[in-house]
Amino acid sequence: MSSPHKRSLALPVVAVAMLALGADFILRYGVGSLYRVPSWAIYTIKLKLDLERDPSAGAFYDRTRGGPLPLATVTRELHGAWPHLNIAAVHGAALEVGTALLHRADIEMGEWVGGKFVPSTAAPWQDNERMIAEVEASPVLFENGRVYVFRRK
Repeated sequence: MSSPHKRSLALPVVAVAMLALGADFILRYGVGSLYRVPSWAIYTIKLKLDLERDPSAGAFYDRTRGGPLPLATVTRELHGAWPHLNIAAVHGAALEVGTALLHRADIEMGEWVGGKFVPSTAAPWQDNERMIAEVEASPVLFENGRVYVFRRK
């Protein structure tokens, strides 16, 4: 077979594969899922492109004007505001606030060492991944006011 003939067969094969995958998706998740996926994907893309406007940090972002804000303080205040929620939900909300703070270009994360703030040298997304992984592995870190401290640059 010649090369142009192979290319002309590749297009129908890819089209059939795409149709088969689409039909499988619809059979597994239903037609309604086709409407939900694009809106979720568009929201995620917008958030990733415009992280400065992530509203999740709310008043906690404003409080960084007054000085460093440890994740432990965020956790304690959220638990006080929502005493009826289980601790896992409070921890999840605190991590969301930490993530939202790291979305801000003027916020850095670090830790207290010898009474002095030491900023992390990693990129914000690396700090976020590390914070989530370490805190989920050891929930007692939610109570440690010396690590995962956020401040304005």
